[in-house]
Amino acid sequence: MTASVRRGGDLRPEAAGRDRDRRASRRLPQGAAAPRPLAGGGRHGLPDGTRAPTSRAVASGRRRASRVAGGPERTGAVKLEVEGVAKAYALPILADVSFQAAQGEFVCLLGPNGCGKTTLLRIIGGLEAPTAGEVRIDGRPVACGGTRDLPVGVVFQEDRLLPWMTLADNVGLVLKPQGLDAPARRTTATRYLRFVGLQGFEHYYPGRVSGGMRQRAAIARALAIGPDLLLMDEPFGALDAQNRRIMQAEVKRIWAETGKTIVFVTHSIEEAVSIGTTLIMLSARPARVRELIRLDGPGGGSPDPRGVVDHLNQVIMEEVVRQQGEDAERP
Repeated sequence: MTASVRRGGDLRPEAAGRDRDRRASRRLPQGAAAPRPLAGGGRHGLPDGTRAPTSRAVASGRRRASRVAGGPERTGAVKLEVEGVAKAYALPILADVSFQAAQGEFVCLLGPNGCGKTTLLRIIGGLEAPTAGEVRIDGRPVACGGTRDLPVGVVFQEDRLLPWMTLADNVGLVLKPQGLDAPARRTTATRYLRFVGLQGFEHYYPGRVSGGMRQRAAIARALAIGPDLLLMDEPFGALDAQNRRIMQAEVKRIWAETGKTIVFVTHSIEEAVSIGTTLIMLSARPARVRELIRLDGPGGGSPDPRGVVDHLNQVIMEEVVRQQGEDAERP
């Protein structure tokens, strides 16, 4: 299908293709609730100055036959709204960032180093307050520190596992605020560790497993609370190339089987094109939405992700050059 490109505008999610039969055959963790249709916004999945690129390059970059194979069905129901978000510290970091994401969307945030991608993710997750603007999940405003009734799972750049606790205990720890007793926490933790491929490692300590396995445990911890929205902040940045490819495939599988809405921060354009359905390129500081590219828009054509990668590489270089020029002029 055709990739559609927008510059500096909101994301208006649309209905995607149907893949019900294939989704129905997938297996969720033992004891997990079967997926429910997304219609009406219902919850789904687990239990609780530079020369412009040539027209040929842009056209080839816009062709992609479909979203990631086996991805969840999406409807026009809006899950996430980011409206006019700005953030300033000593310098302005974000300026009027706006976009929307539908239920089941896989949104990848890209941009130059230091443009505020992680800051934006933290604002979306209620971990930091914006200077201006608002974030809404299912139409309800997100307040800093007050998202308990709006479950949001976060996977950080580091796994942040407690080294003195087993993988199962690390996952179970986040379930205590939900009031689950010890047996229920243990059962849930085991179920999600198995879901991410860590069956048999439940009683291992973080120091005894690989970096990729620790990140799997971190993903299990984020999923265990039954989040409506999953935020991932460069979760594979510290992994070697082999484990990074493995974990990219794993997160695509998890997304396909759970139907979660995911917002994924990455510096890798290739990674974003490989796993995302929607790419949002932020400008240099103060960041705005420079480009929004839908990889699963209406239309037809053969997949050609290379053109999208080439186009976005040129865009990001333009932003880096612009930022360097502005920094040089600043006293």
